[in-house]
Order: sequence, then C-alpha cells, then structure tokens
Amino acid sequence: MAFTTFVRLWVISETAQHLHDPFLAPNIWWMYAQAPLFAAAFIYPSKLTTVLALASRWAMYCVKAPFIWDSCIWAMFTDAAFIGATLLYETKDAVYACADVIRVQMALFYIGAGFWKINEAFLDPRVSCASVYVASLLSFLPEHLLRLIPGGLGPLLAYAPHVTIAGEMALGICLLAPSSTARHAGILLSALLHYSIAITPFPNQVPSFGIICITRLFFVNPDAWVAACQEGLALPQTAAGTAMRVFLGTLVAGSVRFTSMPGFFIDGCIPLQTALCFLGARAVTIACPPKAFKGSSGVRQAVLRMGGSILLVATLCYVFLFQVLGLMDISAVSPFSTIRQHGGSNHLFMPTSLLQQWDSTSHLDKFGGGIVRVTACTSDYMNAMYPANCTDDLPERVVVLLKEAGHIAQQFSPTVNLMLGPEIRAHIPHWQPTSGDPFPSYTVPALQLRRMVAEARATNEAFTLEYEHLPGRVGDEAWRHSAVATWVRLEEDGKGGRHCHARQDVNAPWAACSQEELVMQPAPEGWLMKIMVFFPYPIIPGLDVLPCMD
Repeated sequence: MAFTTFVRLWVISETAQHLHDPFLAPNIWWMYAQAPLFAAAFIYPSKLTTVLALASRWAMYCVKAPFIWDSCIWAMFTDAAFIGATLLYETKDAVYACADVIRVQMALFYIGAGFWKINEAFLDPRVSCASVYVASLLSFLPEHLLRLIPGGLGPLLAYAPHVTIAGEMALGICLLAPSSTARHAGILLSALLHYSIAITPFPNQVPSFGIICITRLFFVNPDAWVAACQEGLALPQTAAGTAMRVFLGTLVAGSVRFTSMPGFFIDGCIPLQTALCFLGARAVTIACPPKAFKGSSGVRQAVLRMGGSILLVATLCYVFLFQVLGLMDISAVSPFSTIRQHGGSNHLFMPTSLLQQWDSTSHLDKFGGGIVRVTACTSDYMNAMYPANCTDDLPERVVVLLKEAGHIAQQFSPTVNLMLGPEIRAHIPHWQPTSGDPFPSYTVPALQLRRMVAEARATNEAFTLEYEHLPGRVGDEAWRHSAVATWVRLEEDGKGGRHCHARQDVNAPWAACSQEELVMQPAPEGWLMKIMVFFPYPIIPGLDVLPCMD
C-alpha cells in the first residue's frame, strides 16, 4: 500500500505543478508524452509505469536546466533514490528501502536553505526577504490588530530573518533526529513553512514549492501517511467524522481565496497544498511507528547502500559545496537568501565562488573574466530579465508596512523572469529606454554576460550594450558600485554585424576591442552551463548591501 499511495500522491503533485508551471516543459510535446505515463502510473502503479513516469519527469528537468526551480532539483535528487529502490526491490519494499535516504536528503535541503541565509543581506532588516514575507502575511490582518503588536512592526520584521533561519534549520535537524517525535515535528514545521509561502500575496506566492516538498515527506513515516490517506478517503462512520470531513473540505475549497497570482482565477496548487498539510498533520497523530527496512543481504543490498551513499554525497555537494566553488547561483539550495556569489561572499563565515577567485582556476573559460557592471542596454530581451525589479508588483499595503519598519521596500525576481520564458516575459513590465528613468545598473560575472549576449543575438535583435570591467576579482559594495578598470561599448545590428570599442580611461579615446573581449568571445558551452547561471546584483545608490532577490 505504501508504494501505491506514494506513487498516486506523486502523480497528483507533479500534475498540479505541470498545470501551474507549464513553462518548465521545454515544449508542448513533453506534456503530451508525460500525460499517458502519469495516467498509467496513477491507475496501475507498477514498477514499469512508475519508473517510466518518474524518469520522464527527471529527463524533462535535465533538458530544461538550468532554467528550473530549486525545488525541481530537490525533486530530482529524491526521485532518483525512489527510482533506484523501485528497480532493485519489489514494490512492497521499495518505499522502505529508500525512506531513510530521502528523509536525510530533505533534511539537508532544509538545513542548507537556512544555512545560506546566514549572511549580511538576509540578516539586515532594511533589505531582508524574510521581512518582505512577514509583512506580506501581516497585510492580511486589519489595521487595528496591527496596532496591537508590542513595539510596532519594526522589531517584528527585524527578527524575521533570525526566526526564518532558525525555523528552516530546526526543520532539517528534526528530520535527521532518530526520535519519531522530532521527525513528526519536522513534518509540522514543513507544513507551516510551506503553507505560509503558498498563501503569501503575489509576487511571492509559491504554492508549487510546498506540494513537492510535503509529498516527499511521505518517506518520514510511510505507514502513517497511508493510514491518513485511507482515513481521508473512507466514508465517515459517525456524525463527528462527517462534520470533520465537511469542515476540512470547506477549508480546502475555501483556500482558493488566497489565489493572487496573475492569470490564475483558481490556483489548484493552493487547495492541494492545504489538503497535503492536513494529511501530514493527521499522519503525525497516528500511532504508527516507522518501519525499519531489513533488506536481504547480497548484491541488491550492496547496490542499494552504494547508490544511497552516492546520492547523499551528491546531495551534500549540491547543498554545501556548489556555491562555495561558484558552480551554481540561481537554483542553488538557497531560496530568497540573497547570498552573494560573485565579487566576494557576504556569508558570515563561508566563502563563495572560489573557482572564480583562485589564480589556478580563474583563467579558465568558465571561471575567468572577472566581474562586469552593466551600465546601459537597449536590448529588450536582456532588459526583460535583468535586473528584474518586481517592486511594483508588491501590494501597496505591503510596501507601506515595510517602509514603516525601515525596510527599503524593494525586491528583485530574476529567477522568475528567467524561468518564465520569452512568451510570458514579453507581458511583464520592465525598464524601457524611452521611459526617461535612469538605467538600472547591475553586476554579473563574465560568464553570465557572455550567456546574456549570446541569447540576445539569437533573437536577431539590434541593441547597444555598455559595461565596465571591475578591477580585481573581489571587493566590497563600494567597489561593486563604482570601481572601474575598463569601459566597453558594443553595438549590434541584429544581422550579425557588430562594433565593439573599449578604453582604459574615461578621458581616453575609444579603440577597437580585442578578440579576447567578453562580447567578442563565442557563447559559453559545455555541461557546466546546465547549472551555472548567476543572479544580476542590482546597484541601488546609497545602499551598502544587496537588496532582496530571488
């Protein structure tokens, strides 16, 4: 029953995300191909149908990468463990064979999400994303209740980053604990965290993240989840049971009122998230001790252990090593952390992007070129993605609450703009050369600039780009805002013709760029480009720390 129950929960959650985020599919044929596989797995959850459905989803994310959510990567890691166990064991044992691996993976993801938030920007109440989320949730309350908060909103939003970090790391630690009580506490903390995120007003409403995570917490205590699902689907035997089902059903249906995503009249992920939270809460109250898996000795057990160990090492690398080395920024295990990945680290005790800084590696194609500051750009393709200021999307009341608490009330969402694709991005307001507003400057690593320019060229768009090389490879915020080593100006006619000029001094004459200049180099290629995509860091005059971004 555990296998069948999980597979059906998986199909439901993945289908919901498919409908919510169709842009995660490289093209429509992926959706057509997966539909019968998902249906077969739901109707008849066998080894074959299950592996085909999971493998198709896994393959789709690999093809679409790097333009996938961090939650998609979490799902790929856990699904790999389940696929391996399904191939090795009978269906009655598969869930229990990989349960501990998936539980530890989820624990590491949550710990990492909290760990990378221990940085100057996230802990600064003037810019923290935690303050934005808390203010967004508080906006649901009437004004007279907000006035009852002791000390006002300032102290509350100031401590929001610390509470967020403590909550995420505590969640992960609970899932790692040997005590079933602690693990159950982890499920409840996860439900609280993800439900808060699911109902947060746009642009920070992310219900699909929660359904992916809550579904994987099935492995914390599979038998209790099975019992909770069976109870939820069974006909009530008493008046109290009937009343409870009506009450919970009303709450699930009523949760659609929290839908605030543009284009969604009803966001199906929100009621699904509500239902999953209720199932998880019910599962932790059912007296059902976790079942220890005792696999048979021999080759299968050895393969299971080796595969589990490899997956856990890979998970550890993704969580704690990729950002230290500089192999990943967007889609790393650090949602809304505003961790600084280029030009130096803002983490309180961890370095980042060492491969871009070490003399022995910084000359390599993927890690060289230093940091550049984009100061002017007429490319509509690039301006639609960078730096992706979404402040105007924040509800007016949220902005008022943030400013009352001393927050700058600005937010950037380059991840969303990158993932949505050009068709949806075309309808998102962004800076235009004719707006009369100053260009929103930002810094990016050299590799990201090359990617940006290559993608813009592929659209056959005529544009002008101006940028400045920063001296050295590491510096503070003042360095990022104003230090200059070289000025570069590129003009593209959209037909393959280009003019590139550079100068070493602001008063010096312009000279033709060398072939080593970044925009004269070919587009970056290779498998590392499947994970190496970097945030543009906005430059806000007078601000000495990175603003909230994700």
